[in-house]
Amino acid sequence: MLAGILRLKTISSLPTGPAGLETATAAVGTPVSPRPAAFRFLHNRIEEIRREAIAEHAGRQPRPPSLARLALANLAALALEG
Repeated sequence: MLAGILRLKTISSLPTGPAGLETATAAVGTPVSPRPAAFRFLHNRIEEIRREAIAEHAGRQPRPPSLARLALANLAALALEG
């Protein structure tokens, strides 16, 4: 864990762009790729958007009928039938 924090601290102090990535790779000793962090950010952002959309959609739905209302509708249907 500490090695990962030190690695991020080292990477964050380097210049951005391809030159910074090459310098970070040389400084850390292992290949550094921006892809995992970018993919994780994108995945988390999609999840946030999906949750917001579901919450918004659920808020617009009408309240379901109560049991008493369903029973009354069923009795009315039986009365109309017979």
